Amino acid sequence: MSAQLQQSHRPVTAARSHRLPNPPLAPPQPSRPATAAVGETASRETASNRSHAERDVGLGLLFRFLLATSVVVAVVMLVEAVGQDWILVPAMAIHLALTYVVLHGIFLLLKDGYESDAPDAR
Repeated sequence: MSAQLQQSHRPVTAARSHRLPNPPLAPPQPSRPATAAVGETASRETASNRSHAERDVGLGLLFRFLLATSVVVAVVMLVEAVGQDWILVPAMAIHLALTYVVLHGIFLLLKDGYESDAPDAR
């Protein structure tokens, strides 16, 4: 029991963290230039320098797709109304042309996305 009452001869040290303090974080850098304040208008030069990807974020492609789908549905209804085989040739030509229009929109968005990822030569 006397062993339990004896105090330890080891010095008591306060619990300290041996880690270095974290360095302050740098403020995030904006990837795009800041927008104009209220009441200011962007100059034409700034608007013309924006890439196609910043102007069209996919709404043009959505519009092309919806328009092409509507036209193809109308052509299918026309084919059904005519009921003759000769109408299939212009119907397929229209379908292929609209497929090209939609794919062209997809490739434009992909191309602009690739160009906007490239570093500037400043």
